[in-house]
Amino acid sequence: MVANPAYPGRATTIADATARLSAFCQSADHSFWTDHVSLRDRERFKPNYIRGHIQLTDTYLLGLVVAHQGRLITFDSAIVLEAISGTTAEQKLVLAP
Repeated sequence: MVANPAYPGRATTIADATARLSAFCQSADHSFWTDHVSLRDRERFKPNYIRGHIQLTDTYLLGLVVAHQGRLITFDSAIVLEAISGTTAEQKLVLAP
């Protein structure tokens, strides 16, 4: 996201973005989450609550967050908590644009 030219703030190259990602991954706070959830899992994901193709990635990420008991920080207030079983309001933090 930070390499997107529309991202506010300083211009970031792909090389700079990957270097920053590498630094974040080396921090003591970093924890790698395996990509083990599937949108095909009807016990976890409720497709009737997903309001279109634009929400697929964010809904999947929220499902991953729920699986790892974490928190999704996003700018997208349209992500529907009911789309993932067991989601709590505390697991989604929407930042103001």
